[in-house]
Amino acid sequence: PTRVADLATLPAIHTPPLDAKPVWRFVDGEGRALDVPIAPRLRINSIEAARDLACQGRGMVRLYSYQLADALRDGRLEAVLQEAAPPPVPIHLLHREGRFVSSKLRAFVDFAAARLRADPALR
Repeated sequence: PTRVADLATLPAIHTPPLDAKPVWRFVDGEGRALDVPIAPRLRINSIEAARDLACQGRGMVRLYSYQLADALRDGRLEAVLQEAAPPPVPIHLLHREGRFVSSKLRAFVDFAAARLRADPALR
């Protein structure tokens, strides 16, 4: 596809846990949300199966970057319509702050935050 509108005519693999409706959200040139209805060839609730089917050429798939990182890196999949991708979804590490925080928890949060920031698949 060269335009978001092209998705309506292409075979798609839909993963309902990400979005119950067969709609993929993009942004237009001014950053406004653009919902594109798709006609899924297949609805499947397994991320791995959806990715593998897309790698076999069975249809387009829309998943998070970290779920596709290996397939994109080794060339089994190709990212399309990057210019219309919505902003990244933030990752939050939540814990109780204050005198009740153990040094182990603080060390884990620092470790996890550094690893998450360094992972190119999360950008």
